[in-house]
Formats: sequence, C-alpha cells, structure tokens
Amino acid sequence: MLKGFFGGEPTMAKDGQWQIGDNAAEFYEKIPSRYILGPWAPGLVESSNLKPDERVLDIACGTGVVTREAAAKLEPTGAITGLDLNAGMIEYAKSLGNPGSGKLDYVAASALDLEFSDETFDVVLCQQGLQFFPDQPKALSEALRVLAPNGRARFSVWAARGPYNDAVGAAIGRGIDYATATRYFASRNVPTPEALNSMFDEAGFRDVVLERVEMQVRLPDIEKFVAAHLRGTPVAAEFEALPKSEQDALAKDAANGMAAYADGVDVVVPDFSNIVAAVK
Repeated sequence: MLKGFFGGEPTMAKDGQWQIGDNAAEFYEKIPSRYILGPWAPGLVESSNLKPDERVLDIACGTGVVTREAAAKLEPTGAITGLDLNAGMIEYAKSLGNPGSGKLDYVAASALDLEFSDETFDVVLCQQGLQFFPDQPKALSEALRVLAPNGRARFSVWAARGPYNDAVGAAIGRGIDYATATRYFASRNVPTPEALNSMFDEAGFRDVVLERVEMQVRLPDIEKFVAAHLRGTPVAAEFEALPKSEQDALAKDAANGMAAYADGVDVVVPDFSNIVAAVK
C-alpha cells in the first residue's frame, strides 16, 4: 500500500523552468523518484564508466536519485555536485546524506547558467531534465563548457509516453479536461532521436551515440499510485480541486486503461528512454 504521501503544487519559474514547493520535494522522492525515475538511475550511471576519483556534475538532479547512485561509486579523491533549479529539491536531497566516501555538494542553480569554471568536471549526467530546459542548446553548451577535455556526458530523455502515461493522460482528459491532460504530458514532450543527435552535434560534442532502452516498471497499488503521483505533478491543483469521489473515479479510469498490464493490484508496464552518450 502507498501510505503517507503528500505533495505541493508545482509552479512555473519566470524563465520557464519548473519550480515546486518544499512539501512536493519529499513527495517527489517517494513517488516519481522511487518508482518512475529511480529504476533508470543505475543504468545511466553505469553507462558513464565512472572512475572513483572523478569529478561529476548531475544536472537537474531533483532529490538526488542519480547523484546518490554516482556518489556511491566515488572514493575520497572523487567529488560530485548535484544541481537543480528547485531549491526545495536541493534542500531535501541534502537531507538524504552521502552514500559514498567522496565529496558531495548540492547547488540550487539553472542548467542554462552553470556557476562553475570551464573544464571543472570529468563527467556530466542528466536524467530526464533536458526536455524541461527552455533553451536546450544553451544547456548543452553549458554542459560542454564545464567538461574537461575528453570528458563524458550522459543524458537520458524519454523515448515514448508509455502505457502508464497514456492511460493517466486519457483519464485526465475525461475527468478534468484535455488542456490539463496536455500539461500532464509535458515531461514526455521530448526531442526525436534525430533532433537529439543534431543537438549534441551542434553543441560541439563528438562521438555522439544514442541508445533506446526499454524497462519493465512495477507500479504498486495502481489506483492509489495514480492519485499520489498526480499530487506531485504540474496538474496537482486541478486534480486536488476535484471532489474526492471524482479523484477516485479518475484514478480508477486510469487503472482500467492499464488492465492489460495488471498483476494483482499492481501494474507492470514497459517504459522507454533514449540514452545519449557523448564526449567533449
């Protein structure tokens, strides 16, 4: 069962990037980070071939799921910085500690204006952040700038909506309205593989390789999960404005849309991501 989850309403910052409240950061760690983003973190870090003494930057780190995964591989001579625009995310990430023996810092700052000197890092990681940056070429240019010569970048970007988001978005369209459903899909409005390759090439990266990866993801007690998840998304206010009976009906509608993937009260759904590997 999903117990004790709570959220806050995400808002839009002046530069177009998402901001959320402090409560939503804790909620984000318990729902999206654990069940939707967390399963992908080990693979992204593994693909970077991280060495224990390297300097690492995790852009759009959220509550630090990738940051901590990478930190656990570092020795005292290594260091990692998690960076996110959302101060609430950063403060909550700090509270979760350091699983490694290297240095771990968190910084609240924009991916469009990295507050680091040139050639500061050996590895730059970014899990599911690129699609939210209002100026994606600028973000990639900044990532390239702070990488040392021959430094490595690993970015993940969703490759499809997937059955879960299709079902939830359709239920939002029916239970609230289609404008709200469109806002819900924002995280899955991503560049095509061709556009991603071109973006990295034009930013000045070399040896750009894109791999599409599929994973089976288990989402527990799906009706409760849908309701909990929506309270930490950009459509939280619209969902919370519904009477409890309509919230329950929307969650049940979404669950029915995933009936083909049911495993008891859980669902096991495929999800898809593009992993971009590149070198400075």
